[in-house]
Amino acid sequence: MGSFFGKLGFVLAGIVIGGFLVAMLAANSIYEFEDTGKPALLLPVDAVVVLAGGRGRIKTASLIWYEYYKKNQFNSKKKLPLLYVSGMGHQSDFDTFKNLVPKKIRPLIELKHVAIDNKSISTRENAIYFKRFAKKKGFKKIHLITSGYHMRRARYIFEEVVGKSAIVETTSVFIKPFESRLWRSSLSGIQVTLSEFFKLLLYRSIEKGFW
Repeated sequence: MGSFFGKLGFVLAGIVIGGFLVAMLAANSIYEFEDTGKPALLLPVDAVVVLAGGRGRIKTASLIWYEYYKKNQFNSKKKLPLLYVSGMGHQSDFDTFKNLVPKKIRPLIELKHVAIDNKSISTRENAIYFKRFAKKKGFKKIHLITSGYHMRRARYIFEEVVGKSAIVETTSVFIKPFESRLWRSSLSGIQVTLSEFFKLLLYRSIEKGFW
């Protein structure tokens, strides 16, 4: 009997290890995309939407907004996109946001340029709250910004909730160790990447009615 359970444990351990190795290979797929947001070729949008749950996202979003500002400042017919900050946290406000913006941009960004969602606590809620806001404002096109490991899932959810035609530009924030070539080299990189991979799989399966 003991021998049987010993063999069973060995088989189960093999399955777990094999599954982990397969996941380690497959998880890299979350980085297999190409951003469209190039500073010199930015398409017109109604809003620059940043999902604020990761390091460097708000800084990158404000720099992207600044590129739109430079393109539009000498053309009064062009409309400056709103900078929509999603999921900052319940205590966050405009001053909290501005402290995360590069100093050279702070004098240019006024309260009227920014909308802060401090209620949503998940990627899907980010999308739902923005959809409500966009409907009120008549927004049709957005530039989506989030971390590189989060972009595929975020885009998938926003396309499902807001609409596939809404996202015309994307910019991903890549910070070590969460980069496509480096994530396997650290425990935090593995943990975050595998978590995002399984979250995307789960979300897709639930949406399609598998669960």
